[in-house]
Amino acid sequence: MEHYYYLGLDPQQNFDFVVDFFLHKTIFGLKKNYIELKDRLVFCSLFYIFLRNLILDFCQTYTY
Repeated sequence: MEHYYYLGLDPQQNFDFVVDFFLHKTIFGLKKNYIELKDRLVFCSLFYIFLRNLILDFCQTYTY
């Protein structure tokens, strides 16, 4: 867990926020450029939730 502290973060409290921020910048940062249809926004939201849970599960499995 020590490798997270160079960011000044407590991994158990703030890691969810880091994952949300990263996914928000990569996925939702792109949506306003090329996604205008509601069904694609819904898909993007579901994909966001899937990726978030996948990353959090992976990190909890291998870091804690």
